[in-house]
Amino acid sequence: PTTDPATITRTALAILDRFELNRPVRLLGVGVDYTMPQTVTPPVPER
Repeated sequence: PTTDPATITRTALAILDRFELNRPVRLLGVGVDYTMPQTVTPPVPER
């Protein structure tokens, strides 16, 4: 998970590099969800 735009851009371009582009790309869409992950409370040890 990230909220860093540079990381999102870098990742989207890395995914695009996986495809053989034998024709021009007219439009590329990238979707993101900025929902923060829920924090997990560690279990309390039993005594």
